[in-house]
Amino acid sequence: MLKAGTPINVPASAPPIPDFLVTNPVALAEWDRVVEILLEANAITALDVAVLASYCLNYALWVELAQKVEEEGVTATSPKTGAPYIAPWFSDMNQAQAAMNAAATQLALSPKARAGIRTTLSRAADQERKVEAAQKAQGDGVAETGSRWAGFQ
Repeated sequence: MLKAGTPINVPASAPPIPDFLVTNPVALAEWDRVVEILLEANAITALDVAVLASYCLNYALWVELAQKVEEEGVTATSPKTGAPYIAPWFSDMNQAQAAMNAAATQLALSPKARAGIRTTLSRAADQERKVEAAQKAQGDGVAETGSRWAGFQ
């Protein structure tokens, strides 16, 4: 068992499409769209199949339920009392959206998730630029004096 924080090296690759996803054209189209983007960013591996499938299935469900909400509305009417209540398809749509968003965060598909990655990458890039600048400054000093430490020999 790996210890927490132990890096593993898994090459970027498209996960295999699960059989159950192939029968859902909306989920399959989203799979293709997202995999292409994540592959370009080297941000997906075969290990991501479950979270990606969850994201795509919940995306397809969310689309279907959003269409139903548009057609039927947010409320339904009780057949017994005639009183309005929140329609079950609206609640289901919200649950699908929550599950979709949770998976999207794991895949860095949300702006907030990407901001965290950019912050980490930006810090690493900033550190790299500082090291390069220091090396350049040191290199410039060597060229001018022959050795920075010439006076201390």
